[in-house]
Amino acid sequence: MHERTFVKTKSNVYKIGQTKDIKNRMNGYAKGSKLLYTIQCSDSKKLEKIILNYLKSNDKYIQVKEYGNEYFSCDLKCLTNDIHNLVKIHDGVESTEIV
Repeated sequence: MHERTFVKTKSNVYKIGQTKDIKNRMNGYAKGSKLLYTIQCSDSKKLEKIILNYLKSNDKYIQVKEYGNEYFSCDLKCLTNDIHNLVKIHDGVESTEIV
């Protein structure tokens, strides 16, 4: 998720998270926020923990704690590639959607 604040300032800060209902979840974000990447998996809570732990331990990703535990400053292409690979390894799901 590229929240409106970061879209307006052209900051490479992205929020990582999971949801079971994307339409409902999107209503919780400010107008102008952009959903940039989604991927289906069988256990989103488990995968979210794996992804967040990976990002926190990798020097390519800078956790922006002032906004919360799920915010990272990084290159979007690296982020989406790493998330895709982590889900593929830990869940075996191939279906992805890039928005």
